[in-house]
Amino acid sequence: MDYTYLVTGSDGHLGSWIVRKLIKKGKTVRGLRLPNSTLKTPIIENVFYGDITNKESLKDFFNLEKAKVIHTAGIINVTNKMTKKLYDVNVEGSINILELCKEHHFPLTYISSVHSFCARKGFVDEKSEINPQKVIGPYAITKATTTLIMEKERENIDINIVFPSGILGPKDYGHNHLNSVIEDRVNGKLYAYLEGGYDMVDVRDVASFVVKLATSKITNENYIITNKFISVKEFLDKIGYMIKDNKHLVKIPYNLAKILAPLSEAYYKIIKRPALFCSYSIFTLTHSPMFSHEKATFSLKYYPRKIDKTISDVIKDLKKPKLNK
Repeated sequence: MDYTYLVTGSDGHLGSWIVRKLIKKGKTVRGLRLPNSTLKTPIIENVFYGDITNKESLKDFFNLEKAKVIHTAGIINVTNKMTKKLYDVNVEGSINILELCKEHHFPLTYISSVHSFCARKGFVDEKSEINPQKVIGPYAITKATTTLIMEKERENIDINIVFPSGILGPKDYGHNHLNSVIEDRVNGKLYAYLEGGYDMVDVRDVASFVVKLATSKITNENYIITNKFISVKEFLDKIGYMIKDNKHLVKIPYNLAKILAPLSEAYYKIIKRPALFCSYSIFTLTHSPMFSHEKATFSLKYYPRKIDKTISDVIKDLKKPKLNK
């Protein structure tokens, strides 16, 4: 009897791609969605509704004999404010998933983030330090905290941990941060850019690796899943070239950006979208180390596609009617 794969956050950007790829491999999948979720998701026969912060609501989802769990559910927050909801979902909710995995003896693949690592420059691999007291920003604190909890529990169950960098790619039904940048550039709503850059990775490459890892016999390993560093200017120039728009964008100096950040955060809060330009994103773009995915390449032949292909596919996706994506 083969495993059933339980995917939390199955209607999220990464979770939905993991579901698609598991189904394509002929695997039986159960997807977990929030009761009030309105996001479009891949067709799954077994959709369950529950809240990871409410352990009782997850019992039916876990009610089977043989399964592997892929935990993608979480809140990505680029603000400087730690909220109760952020901590409850990313830490306490993940602990609920962990405890249920222990009770049922289900192997777990946990999706962490490269934000868990302390380094703000230099080279980062799986051996680099993770310490919630040294990372910057509430999101990083929650991911680092949960990652250490997961690593400690390896004494009791099998737990693989995946650390993606900045995810982007097609079929995004929420408001992915990097996809929103592409959308604003395509729609002529972007007039300036920040210094620095970041490592950006295609959601499909992350999903493919997670599926390959979860369906393998590998246990208790950490894997950084990234692509390579790209500057903000190069990223926006590539978008402009693809849409045949050579409009000049103004570069905002670092010191001015820090002053303007609170105004930007207030604006995006009003329009109810993730802030593209905020204190945390300024820090991240100007303090980005070089992440190595060499271990993933060696272990499971992970080779990410070129970022140009990802950008092109997002642009094509933006042109499709929303209901037909």
